[in-house]
Amino acid sequence: MNKILLMTMFGFICASASAFSEEDQIVIEDLSKVQLRVEIDKIEKEFYRVFNILNKDDDLDITCNYLVPTNSHIETEVCEPKFVTDRRAQNASDSRVGIDMLLSPTALQVDLAEEFERLNETMSSILNESQYFKELSVILGVLGKRLEDISG
Repeated sequence: MNKILLMTMFGFICASASAFSEEDQIVIEDLSKVQLRVEIDKIEKEFYRVFNILNKDDDLDITCNYLVPTNSHIETEVCEPKFVTDRRAQNASDSRVGIDMLLSPTALQVDLAEEFERLNETMSSILNESQYFKELSVILGVLGKRLEDISG
């Protein structure tokens, strides 16, 4: 069975494989679900950081915040573009004063369809222009597929 080697994100991107010792490499098939999620989280953070630097529209910048969903006491990390955060805040404010009805997450997504299309176009463009960003995307895909495989 071929083992897929995944070097740490900086190692994978910044140097050749021959320059790495065993401890700088991660055998993803040996990672547990928890370890995979930790690696995915690290790579996602770098992916968003790089995207925010390379895109020229601040409304598309992606930030991660901890929120407590309605009817829950468990804090969850949510990463979303600024235009979503801004629209949700405006909608909540308008709803409190009776100007607008509070939008569900699905309705909010429909309301912001044009902005999401612009986000997708910008990400695609950056994927074509930046090898580093493209490699981060590939790594996320490999890790995500592995997590899906072992989660059943």
